[in-house]
Amino acid sequence: MLTLEDCVALGALSTEEIDVLAAHEHLPDIVACELGNYLLSTPGGAMLIADGIRAQIVAARRHHRVAAASRLEGLLVSFERKHCRALR
Repeated sequence: MLTLEDCVALGALSTEEIDVLAAHEHLPDIVACELGNYLLSTPGGAMLIADGIRAQIVAARRHHRVAAASRLEGLLVSFERKHCRALR
């Protein structure tokens, strides 16, 4: 049986990216890992994940979680550098 760590190692998303996708979509981490890898293989899928990260940033700001918003902003920049080549 594959563990979450196995799936992360086989996939293209970091554990932080998976955590944010899981929180945004209300999914277990292992399901979010599979969903994220599937989305990355589809046209526009990376943008959907980036939009989810942006939504989490907005939610963190709305709840005055400044440190969380800052961490998510860094994650978004990193994600876009790795996966959103069309934006450049």
